[in-house]
Amino acid sequence: MSSNRGIVEKIASSGMIWSGEMTTDIRSLFFKSLQAAKSSITISAFSMGNENSDVIEFFKIIQNKLVGRKKVMIIANDDENLKKFSRTKLLLLSEKFPENFTLRLFDPKRAGKNMILHSKLTIIDRKFALVGSANISRQALEHNYEMMIKISGKSVSMMDDMMIRLSQAIEEGDDY
Repeated sequence: MSSNRGIVEKIASSGMIWSGEMTTDIRSLFFKSLQAAKSSITISAFSMGNENSDVIEFFKIIQNKLVGRKKVMIIANDDENLKKFSRTKLLLLSEKFPENFTLRLFDPKRAGKNMILHSKLTIIDRKFALVGSANISRQALEHNYEMMIKISGKSVSMMDDMMIRLSQAIEEGDDY
């Protein structure tokens, strides 16, 4: 399926009944996509999970990319959806790789507002994006009924630009 804005390259899912139904599995698509990054990874996360093998694998891949001098930006909610293990890992990466790792914590309660970052988006090298319902957690990647599409085309760079603008607004304390 394609349009002038992009092409849907893959459909992925999790959940017992959906698994294998003309789709690839979300966990494999997510991890293989992260590993394929050649220059940059941009992630928007509603929720990042507790310590378990899937979340540990995620942080291992991210750290390996940073060691390889790839640029990584993660924007995540600064609330109970960012579990202690993930928060600690993100802060450590931020300290260890300040030149290549950008962490932005989205404050849902800023200035009396009540707005969350709900998108679940991963952009690889500004060339393709994973867009779907899955959080970065074992439950989402393996057990919940989640869907994700892999897209390429003009929409990907547009989404990455949107993420950059949000990152800048958070950093500068602008209204967002």
